[in-house]
Amino acid sequence: MAKTFVGRSADAKPQAGYDLLDVFTNGLFPLPVLPQETAAREPEMVHYQKTPARVIFELAESAALTRNDVLVDVGAGLGHVALLVHLLSGVPAQGIEIEPIYCALATGWAADLGLSQVNFVEADARYADYADGTVFFLYTPFGGRMLAAVLERLRAEARRRAIRLFTYGPCTLEVARQPWLHCADAAEIRADRLVEFKS
Repeated sequence: MAKTFVGRSADAKPQAGYDLLDVFTNGLFPLPVLPQETAAREPEMVHYQKTPARVIFELAESAALTRNDVLVDVGAGLGHVALLVHLLSGVPAQGIEIEPIYCALATGWAADLGLSQVNFVEADARYADYADGTVFFLYTPFGGRMLAAVLERLRAEARRRAIRLFTYGPCTLEVARQPWLHCADAAEIRADRLVEFKS
């Protein structure tokens, strides 16, 4: 069953975790109803949940992104993180998403906005190409063995170059247990905050 998109109208009451910034940014990506997914989901995959806009704005501000960075949103959903971070910072951005209809919508918005440095790849995150990424974002797109497999892929990338991971949601606690990553402020390792890890 299709879900109503968060805060579509100016007089809509934002849902928990969302605020008027989400209402504003939703205007860039018109979608009155979330489309029916077509890809088969595995049990460890999390159903689409929009990243709160305040978290995206915090990511763009606190990540100290440079033109040498490439942001990769793992489990990109409708692509809002990659699109907004690029609009706010100018850095190239990529979304990895297994759901074809989400990739198509995000790609269409990037084209409509003339964002040639934002692209979306339809792929299983366990097998995606991460070679260009320097900064990675995960809003708990999956858990369990699937999350472990993706973290192992990112660890392999970290052997070739320094990378940073930003997390939000329950996956933060699992990422914090990775011995190849460290957090600048261990006191801030919480699921309800944006957390930065460095390789």
